[in-house]
Amino acid sequence: MKNVLLIMPSFFGYEKVIKNKMSELGWNVHFYSDRPSESSFVKAAIRINYRIISGRVREYYDSVVGQYEDGYFDKVVIVRGEAVSLDWLEATKEKNPNAEFILYLWDSVAYNKNVKYIKNFFDRVLSFDARDCSEYGFVYRPLFSPDVYFDVSGGEKKYDLIFIGTVYSDRYKALGKIIDRAKERGMSVYLHAYYPSRFFARLRGVFDAGFRRFYSEHVTHEKLSQFDTANLIASSRAVIDINRESQEGLTMRTIEAMAAKTKLITTNSALKTAPEFNSDIHAVIDRKAPFLDDNFIRSNYVSSVDLNKFTVEAWVTQVLGANCR
Repeated sequence: MKNVLLIMPSFFGYEKVIKNKMSELGWNVHFYSDRPSESSFVKAAIRINYRIISGRVREYYDSVVGQYEDGYFDKVVIVRGEAVSLDWLEATKEKNPNAEFILYLWDSVAYNKNVKYIKNFFDRVLSFDARDCSEYGFVYRPLFSPDVYFDVSGGEKKYDLIFIGTVYSDRYKALGKIIDRAKERGMSVYLHAYYPSRFFARLRGVFDAGFRRFYSEHVTHEKLSQFDTANLIASSRAVIDINRESQEGLTMRTIEAMAAKTKLITTNSALKTAPEFNSDIHAVIDRKAPFLDDNFIRSNYVSSVDLNKFTVEAWVTQVLGANCR
């Protein structure tokens, strides 16, 4: 059995989905979070001023590889790579000279500046963002849907619209406008607007009155399981998807909606030029002036999109390589 070192964010259980599928395909997977702690402080420090905790991060990464003998790993897979340093990558390569190093990006380079420093080290770099692939020469590889979304597809529709996601950056502003439009049209909405930290949410509210109002009405600090999320999405006519501005890659929610046979209403205009775009199930709206089409939302779901390439197995196979079994 071949050994793979998987370093990626612990993010709503997606790391478990990937790890389990790699194991099913015959790999001995050693998973580690890409951060020494899941605390909001550590996450913020890495993003805002890495130097604050650079020593702690270095010790953590050194401890990861230090426990294995030389040449142990056949592949090293890094997802996102926001905290990994070039020095650590070089040291790990020296210890595992025959290992293939692979980087997968599920954020655009615009939101992960560290990519520019480490990208040339890797044997292969794959990204979900077609624009970044064109600019930097990465291999285009869309995200995936966990198997559970395929399993729950075709259920009874209880809601017209649903949003499940984290309310970072300006997302809450666009979401608030969509909710208002939906209420004006008498549409039923299920909302699970998540914010990881109570402290940072309240701190943000001090400086942003709009967020403070949205937080008091809509925000939750409770996570949903993949199973619960999948069932809720399958019970809705359309999923609301609000991308980060300047990020064009198809979000995980875009693919999960298709797997669950639920329509998608998104602010990501790049979807229109993607090969997966289907006007029967996809609607692109303006994040500043959203328009909700009743006929689109309430008409029957009909799609001919081939979803085979969006399975976890297809994703893992391409990331690890064609001969990964």
